[in-house]
Amino acid sequence: MGNLVTKLAAAPQAAHAGQPGVHPARAVTGMRPHIEKITGRLLDSVAGTDRFDLVDALAYPLPITVIAELLGLPIEDGPRFRLWGEVLGIAAATTLSPGETADVVAPAVREMNEYLVAHVRRRRRQPTGDVLSRVATAQVDGAPIADGEAVGIIALTLLAGHATTVALIGNAALCFEQSPGTAAAVRADRSLVPAVIEEILRIRSPLCGLTRVTTKDTEIGGHAIPAGALVTTWIGAAGRDPARFPDPGVFDIHRSTAGHIVFGHGVHFCIGAHLARLEADVALNALFDRYQDIRVDADGPVEVDNPVQIVSPKRLPLRVSVRSAGGPGLTRRRLTQCRPCSCGARRLHGMSQRRTSPGRPRTKPAEERRADLLDAAERVFVEKGIDAARLDEITDRADVAIGTLYLHFRSKNDLLAAVRARFNDRLVERQNAVVRAMPADDWIGRVDAWLSDAVRAYVEHAELHDVLYDHTPINAKTTMQVSSENAHMEAFRQLITERPDAPAGAPDPAMAANLIYSAWYGATHALLHHEAVDIDRLANELIADITDLAHRYLRIEDGS
Repeated sequence: MGNLVTKLAAAPQAAHAGQPGVHPARAVTGMRPHIEKITGRLLDSVAGTDRFDLVDALAYPLPITVIAELLGLPIEDGPRFRLWGEVLGIAAATTLSPGETADVVAPAVREMNEYLVAHVRRRRRQPTGDVLSRVATAQVDGAPIADGEAVGIIALTLLAGHATTVALIGNAALCFEQSPGTAAAVRADRSLVPAVIEEILRIRSPLCGLTRVTTKDTEIGGHAIPAGALVTTWIGAAGRDPARFPDPGVFDIHRSTAGHIVFGHGVHFCIGAHLARLEADVALNALFDRYQDIRVDADGPVEVDNPVQIVSPKRLPLRVSVRSAGGPGLTRRRLTQCRPCSCGARRLHGMSQRRTSPGRPRTKPAEERRADLLDAAERVFVEKGIDAARLDEITDRADVAIGTLYLHFRSKNDLLAAVRARFNDRLVERQNAVVRAMPADDWIGRVDAWLSDAVRAYVEHAELHDVLYDHTPINAKTTMQVSSENAHMEAFRQLITERPDAPAGAPDPAMAANLIYSAWYGATHALLHHEAVDIDRLANELIADITDLAHRYLRIEDGS
């Protein structure tokens, strides 16, 4: 980023405005139909529910999908982009210790730079016509731009190219919530949408301020500022200047917002402003088309980002009511009439066609889609290994769009954690069900059934168990093992403490459970890594040994 900022300061016309091939605003022309398609698919993923999180469902996945496609970056890497943005935002908004910078920020920056450099060099060898190719092959004063400059431009475009829209869509919902009646007025008269977007930008500017270095001596408000001085321009305050905007704290969709500086000024005017406005326009129209009423869910707390970083909600639960069938259907009509575009979204078009094929339901409840994603992830993780598994493979198996995955999981690691948790929960529930099926007065039989089925369950799922456990980083293995064991231990301890009549000298139930469980866990783990051909026979021997150990330690003699 430093190289980019230096270049802009030294030669703004050449670096910012003098490269027509590098100007993303020109690539925006004609993108509305495609953005509407993406928006439609994302809202389809929450159809059938009256509650969803606006950021996870639409405000984040829409702009990150668009900017990734526009640049020419793989959309399945969206979770990476989100992580980089969050880490760099935290670094910019807070004071971190050297240790925190080394442990958190430096690895993210290094990963981002290596990732983007690889893509820049690949496009130099094989340009494809996307924005990334144009940046990679651009020249300034007849000389190719360096890798660092290209990475700075792409990184800035990628991160800033979605963050403003996330904030704009989220802030729109908050503004409507705080100004009753405004949403209904805009829903009835869509010609107001562009003015609404500008008023949202003014009253809730995504960026509070920007810090810059003066290039020459100047004077502002009677104060002399020398060249080379560090100056912070408070954009948010400018948008609430009563000398320019009467009653600046009022959300007034009919006011003139001409002159607000949210997107900058002059040669440094934001090159993504056109795209952000277009995405917000499409998103708001789609929401008004689909829903008669949109309210912030009082039962789900709103979470906001650090305003020093960005003025934006990061969790925004909504309650919605769907429009009646006879209401306007602008979004549906546009989706029906849209022709396949040429902006690199063939895979997304194909996925949409598969989901709406004859005989297949168009939407599913959110929990079913989440379960489908977990099922698909299990299969792909086992077949490809976790490191090689790609998110687009998982979404293809689940027959959902990539945005649906982002609705439920923030990253690949988040998805992996959910697969692990479900795996452990299913094993515990299975074993508890086996115990419940035994006669209540047959305590010995219930202990034997638990131990036997616990071994069987792990043997049957050995492949998935190995993939999930072996991939876990060493510092997280203990946490995962303890989490898994706690669930099993609690079930087994409860079973042991239900013993009706303990013989004289029998050990403390908790101690007995700990000892027997430890022996069972160690033996089962060894079994999973055994190379024996007859694994079933080995499992039977293990069950017999562990059951015998349990009987002897619990002093169960002659069935008593």
